[in-house]
Amino acid sequence: MTTVNEAASTQNTPLNAALQAGLEMISYNGEVKFTRYVKMVLPLDGSVFWVKADLVNPSTVPHARTRPLNFTAKGSFHYSTDISQLETEISSTNRIVFTSQDEVVNLNKIDPVEMYVGMVDNMKFAFSSRGSFYRQADIFHYVGHAVYNVLDTQIIDDPAKINLIDVVVSNSLPIWLSMNNYKATDYEYFSNSIPLYPSYLAPQNLVPPFATVHVMPEGTTGLAEAPNLGSTLTHDQLTRDSVRIVMYGVRSDDALTFHDFINQFSVNTDLIGIMNIPIIRDDKRPQVEFATLAQRKTIEFEVSYYQTAARNVARQLIEHALIHYYYGSLSLGSDLVPPPP
Repeated sequence: MTTVNEAASTQNTPLNAALQAGLEMISYNGEVKFTRYVKMVLPLDGSVFWVKADLVNPSTVPHARTRPLNFTAKGSFHYSTDISQLETEISSTNRIVFTSQDEVVNLNKIDPVEMYVGMVDNMKFAFSSRGSFYRQADIFHYVGHAVYNVLDTQIIDDPAKINLIDVVVSNSLPIWLSMNNYKATDYEYFSNSIPLYPSYLAPQNLVPPFATVHVMPEGTTGLAEAPNLGSTLTHDQLTRDSVRIVMYGVRSDDALTFHDFINQFSVNTDLIGIMNIPIIRDDKRPQVEFATLAQRKTIEFEVSYYQTAARNVARQLIEHALIHYYYGSLSLGSDLVPPPP
């Protein structure tokens, strides 16, 4: 009598053989080409771009030389399309399902800073999950979406589109991120020991302690009636932001010290003014499997700042950020490693 484990260890079970034959017939031995992209984080405001790997210096990406720039996988490809009508756009969303006879190893052995993007009929797509896996069938299903039209600007295939000079966001986020590089003077009592990341863009599976900065879109309002235009048409306007900072892996004393650091940063730099009475709050982030709670705390600020100041701070970060990307013969950043031969 064959057990489930024995059947699972068999490379070609009767079920697998039948499914493979059907898959080959349906797909007509179809193939999908995948191209490797590398994650580039704009140091000015944390914006994320995915750059085609042949535009990036391989020495800056771990194991880059051991992974192919392109590969082809055999399987059945199909997609469904949904059309949505929103306030700002009418767009189609393509949901992709790729069924393969073999596990696509290159999709699994990848770093968080790398991604393989598929291309079929000029439609770029990536996978967010591998689901519906039944070991006895030994057939692999990869599911994802084609890149949304409004996110096409974040996928870089043309080196001319790489821009490390202009900040993307218009709010106070660059000022908050600059706190990661802020060095306290001898007479200052507090320094920042909690790395800050933009909300929704923190690195994958980041280990605490860390904090995310969420500038609430509806909380950005003007405090001056009109912007001031300088002699070179610089845009300068007093603005207000509502900012929520979420901290993980931080105990009470460290959270209070972080609060004190923000107050001191405000006084010393005059980049932001605090307009409310912030207070540390404890939040709940459970995991039912372990019946415990994460160390999560939040603090909300109402701050005033000049939008020009935020942009200037972002541009100053270029002098301190270590950019490891190049294209053609043009080097980007002062810490660039020459490309290999």
